[in-house]
Amino acid sequence: MLLPSAKVTKESLADQTAHYIREYIIENGLKPGDRLPSMAKLTEAVGVSRPVVREALQILSTLGIVDVRVGEGTFVCPFNLKYLQEYMSYYQAIQPESLEHILEVRLYTELAVVELAMERGKEEDFQRLDRIVLEMESALRSGNVDEMIRLDFRFHEALVQMTGNMFWGHYLKSMIHLFLRQAPHPERMRGPVEEHRRLVECMRRGDVAKAKQIIREHVEAWKNRRP
Repeated sequence: MLLPSAKVTKESLADQTAHYIREYIIENGLKPGDRLPSMAKLTEAVGVSRPVVREALQILSTLGIVDVRVGEGTFVCPFNLKYLQEYMSYYQAIQPESLEHILEVRLYTELAVVELAMERGKEEDFQRLDRIVLEMESALRSGNVDEMIRLDFRFHEALVQMTGNMFWGHYLKSMIHLFLRQAPHPERMRGPVEEHRRLVECMRRGDVAKAKQIIREHVEAWKNRRP
């Protein structure tokens, strides 16, 4: 079987063709790096012209689903969180009021991540968090905003790695990336650094309730610190 047998009709031929190609990838169990059928085979299977298939592949490429390589073919892409980051940044830019909704999603995502990290984390994981916090304190003393932003991102990366669930990682990192772009003046970063330190202490001693309280305070305080 190449593609689902139904032929596309009406609406946007390119959109429908993109849908069928996506279904082909799923139904045939293609993995990142696998090559799709040639343009000629796709055209014949779907029953549309080559320009329509080309446009459909461009749609899928824009979504980060396939990679069209000139002279080589079309390949399935691995998951890339940059597309989610770009969408969320755009959504927040054109609808500023959406930031409150995104903050709410971030809050409950972080609460789940922290609880899982506490259940699955090992001492070496907590030691890694300790080191990152120490580096954040050093960056704060020197007033290096870019370094503080980089370390904040690393801290959240380390948390999601402790969960062992990379979907949480992609999802949370896309939101953190959005918020870190709006980082305030260094003096207003003292609070977050202290909150990170307290969070690690609570996690290490297994105090789930206190750790979640710190997460809630952290997200609420961010609202007041934003420029």
